[in-house]
Amino acid sequence: MVFAGPTGVLALPTSAAPSALTNAWKALDLGTLAEDGLSIMYKRSSKDVKDFDGADYVSPQDDFSDGFKATFLDVDNLNLVKSVYGTDNVTVTAANGSHGEQMTIFHAPDQLPFQQAVVAVKSGAKRKLYVAEICRVTEIAEIKDVYNDATKYEVTWKVFRGSDGKFLKEYRDNGVLAVPANYTVTINGSPAGGTFTLSVGGQTTSGIAYNAAPSAVDSALEALSTVGTGNATVTGSAGGPYAVTLANGGVLTASGAGLTGGTNPSVTVS
Repeated sequence: MVFAGPTGVLALPTSAAPSALTNAWKALDLGTLAEDGLSIMYKRSSKDVKDFDGADYVSPQDDFSDGFKATFLDVDNLNLVKSVYGTDNVTVTAANGSHGEQMTIFHAPDQLPFQQAVVAVKSGAKRKLYVAEICRVTEIAEIKDVYNDATKYEVTWKVFRGSDGKFLKEYRDNGVLAVPANYTVTINGSPAGGTFTLSVGGQTTSGIAYNAAPSAVDSALEALSTVGTGNATVTGSAGGPYAVTLANGGVLTASGAGLTGGTNPSVTVS
């Protein structure tokens, strides 16, 4: 599906999560795509520069462009018609007792205005969003009204650099939801001092006091980017055992190398 409207009006999505496509964006839907409907036109090419012996010496990039093309079936969709002909060239008159809703379209030569657009692709649970901060309709294929086929609009948008210097932004979501992981962290050997650490996804907390309250353990875990704020729950008693839940899953490991006193102090995760 393709959604397009005037630049700078709506906040651009920054992920492919289902909630990223707001109702305001959905209201800009350009309608049903034909079965061959969507192409992303990402293009990059280089030019070979040869030395005096005819061998390739360097290959500087000489072209880059980005855009997308879609074929639509809902040729009476007002959002689509405004994108194809320009908002100022389309007027609609409401139906009355003598005629139905009427649309007047002027085929004008003026360059079409810039737009912002979102292209949404879905396959099963997988989702993909292409987001264009600045784009423009640059080509419209021949429009055919024939008795044995549907009328179609094949529309090409050229994408330009956005405010951050990027062209199309592509966001993907594989649709596989995280499964919470539950652990018990136990401090063994009755240490009298020192610290222990916990690790998730290759990141390790700063030292946690041997007799830390559950809230301190929670804070240490949520400080890891592999866990994140609000994604850990820790209960239990000061000094453990601690019941740990990682909302987004992940493997939890521990090290008691910094513990002191007691009898061979260590930390186990089960």
